[in-house]
Amino acid sequence: MRKRFILLFLFMALLLSALSGLCTASAAGASEDMLRLFDAKVFTASDGLSLNYRIHLPEDYSSEKEYPLILFMHGAGARGSDNQTQLTQGIANAFSNSNSRIHDCIVIAPQCPLDKKWVNVTTWNDCNYSTDAIPETRELKAVVELFLKTQADYSVDTDRVYCMGLSMGGFATWDLAVRHPNLFAAIVPICGGGDNRKAELLKDLPIWTFHGDADPTVPITGTTNMVNSLKNAGNTKVKYTILQGRGHDIWNDVFSNEAVFMWLLTHKLSARPSVKEETTVPPTVTDTTPQTTPVTDPPVTNSSETAPTVSDVGNGCQSSAVAAFPALVFSAGALLTLKKKRNLR
Repeated sequence: MRKRFILLFLFMALLLSALSGLCTASAAGASEDMLRLFDAKVFTASDGLSLNYRIHLPEDYSSEKEYPLILFMHGAGARGSDNQTQLTQGIANAFSNSNSRIHDCIVIAPQCPLDKKWVNVTTWNDCNYSTDAIPETRELKAVVELFLKTQADYSVDTDRVYCMGLSMGGFATWDLAVRHPNLFAAIVPICGGGDNRKAELLKDLPIWTFHGDADPTVPITGTTNMVNSLKNAGNTKVKYTILQGRGHDIWNDVFSNEAVFMWLLTHKLSARPSVKEETTVPPTVTDTTPQTTPVTDPPVTNSSETAPTVSDVGNGCQSSAVAAFPALVFSAGALLTLKKKRNLR
């Protein structure tokens, strides 16, 4: 009996280890195609912060031609120091379509360090935080400098500059737009949240935003409140797509939808009234190179949707292993009880 118990316990331990390993693998490791399409670089900000990032240049890149620039902001599950995991979420779906117009754009994808956030909200439920109460992070400041330096160093059409972000990157997209309202020609925030008190600053910014109405990680109210505040401020260029019955990981659907990129690239910064140039001056530093689900647009109403309070679990994989652990412990306990009963007989 003791031998059976030891074998069963070892089996359960191996199962738990496999679940954890599977989740880790799903959150890391960009494909060979993505690594080939994006060069790895490190940006040094004016305050000395080093920020890993990847950059994609169109196949026909030439200094004689100007290209749209897209800033891609990843989610919490892609944080780290490997300078590749940020290419696994969402953005890979767009590049998997060889006909997507994203191939014709310069795309930069910075990576947030593992112990940091793009926006310092306490939890991802704090989806209508105040930018007056929470200062801009060093990481986002570095992203702005990187964005401006990319425009200066490469052949960028400065009239067609955009930002897209998911989850934590959705927070970052809203945050960048509020703190730097003249930086982008259009934005696409996905399942994030922002400071709806500052909607007036974005009243003429074209926005297409997405959220799943069953999102357990970032409440849909984060997007709904932003959209309603934008509409109340007079923004007639905001589009809100609610994915019915969907949870948090909707980004693959969005990035697989070519209509999103067709919409994005039609917008120009010069078409926005009273746009002033971003005042942040790019620092004089150098870069180093280290080794389809259809969507619809339902009308937006004042929403009272709520979501259960949960902690950030990256890509959601971590929760699978955590959820399995109590069941394994219960099984082991039941086996011990059964063994004691038999010994008493």
